[in-house]
Amino acid sequence: MPNPNPHLQSAYDQLCESYRAIDDMRMKLLGALPLATGTGIFVFLNKDAGPLLKENSLAIGIFGFLVTVGLALYEIYGIRKCLALIETGTAIEKQWDVPGQFLTRPDAMLGHVNEPLAGGFIYPAVLAAWTFVALYHWPREAFWAATLVFFSGLIFSLGFNLKNLGWYSPQLREWENKHSSRGLPGGGSRGGVSGVVDL
Repeated sequence: MPNPNPHLQSAYDQLCESYRAIDDMRMKLLGALPLATGTGIFVFLNKDAGPLLKENSLAIGIFGFLVTVGLALYEIYGIRKCLALIETGTAIEKQWDVPGQFLTRPDAMLGHVNEPLAGGFIYPAVLAAWTFVALYHWPREAFWAATLVFFSGLIFSLGFNLKNLGWYSPQLREWENKHSSRGLPGGGSRGGVSGVVDL
């Protein structure tokens, strides 16, 4: 279908560029975070580590934990931004009747295995590691606290992933409603987009 809006191609190009940039940053964080954490904890637990390092385990652990929480929040917002970009790209490709990268994007494996699920394991594991470092002088408590942090984070991540399966951008719905009379497939508030998007 021909594009009735001369600015839509430019918007679509920028959308693709933004999506690639966000996706690339998320993948770099998911790769670098466990590596940096593992290296830091290896140095901390090394028998040659100075006493000053071990004496300040609580401060080091809290710092690492808070930095990881900050990166996890960035990841959560990045997921929501990617969802909006995927949905918007899908709507544009449906309007053009073009099998682009968003419209042909594969579903999650087994319905749930996708990028957010990977982050849902990595971030809780890193948070658990820093919890263990913070409570280094109390090994038994450190073990149970780290276990609790990991499984709490994992449950939150799984719930967040499930909740996002039905999320749909209200701004995109408004745009689709406004342009449905101009030939957007589906004609309704979702323009034929299922609303179930995998990152």
